[in-house]
Amino acid sequence: MGPETGPEPGPEPDDEPRSPDDSKTDLMTMPSDRIRWRMTVRPETWDRDSLMPTNRIGDDKADHDKAEHDKAEHDKAGTRKGEPQHRDPRFERFTWLDQVHGTSVVTVRNRGEHRGAVADAAVTDAAEATLVIRTADCAPILFEGADSVRQTPVLGLAHGGWKGLIEGVVPETVKAMQAIGAQSIRAWLGPCIGVECYEFGGEPLAKMVERFGPAVRGLTRSETPALNMVEVVSAAVQEAGATYAGLLRGWTCTACDSAQRYSHRARKESGRMALIAQIVPVPADDSAVISAVQRAPGARA
Repeated sequence: MGPETGPEPGPEPDDEPRSPDDSKTDLMTMPSDRIRWRMTVRPETWDRDSLMPTNRIGDDKADHDKAEHDKAEHDKAGTRKGEPQHRDPRFERFTWLDQVHGTSVVTVRNRGEHRGAVADAAVTDAAEATLVIRTADCAPILFEGADSVRQTPVLGLAHGGWKGLIEGVVPETVKAMQAIGAQSIRAWLGPCIGVECYEFGGEPLAKMVERFGPAVRGLTRSETPALNMVEVVSAAVQEAGATYAGLLRGWTCTACDSAQRYSHRARKESGRMALIAQIVPVPADDSAVISAVQRAPGARA
């Protein structure tokens, strides 16, 4: 149930994968050029109105931490649960969620719709919608499907903690995408905690093995029982009738990569990364978008 392999697109000059485990590089792939995504610690800086696909992972976490510290006293007052502490109005156009390790999914048809909803996944077929999932060690999962009738993409994002995964957040996301026309759904896994760092045992591990198979059981570097989230997500996606496409380009273990990732389990950090994604809008003349995508650094033709 391992990730499917595939050709890795050429990296952007400033966006080389920063993985402590370079052996995973050949398992990293990307969604189609109709899906624009970014894994960031500074979602308010994302230029959502550009047609150029960002499709990258990584920001300066140290700068972000300093900025958050400088604004903490001002931002904490009145901040809703689940909402990033920065109050940049640009972020209000995004659909972020009050994530509770559950299985609820919202369907987004307009910009900012369901912002702050209690849910752990969101799906959309609207180019004006921008979806956000916030994680540290949990699994951020990006789904892409296609509406064969309208010939348009369908996008989904899910937050996969072990509780949400065993309770069914992945199949619920797939069902919600199918309800708005998605077929041939594929899924990618963003940065999460690696098996070598995720000590996990007892009854919870036994339940995960019973649900997803023996491949999800692993060992940490200290040879204690561990949970392999990559295998869990792979199994959950396939169980839902979708295709597991592999790791998003730039994947790293959140516990190992202290320079670019937050980890509550490894470092007790309170910060979160954000997986942001949207469907690239297509103007009346489709060739304009195709030309822009082909000119973008590191983009696939």
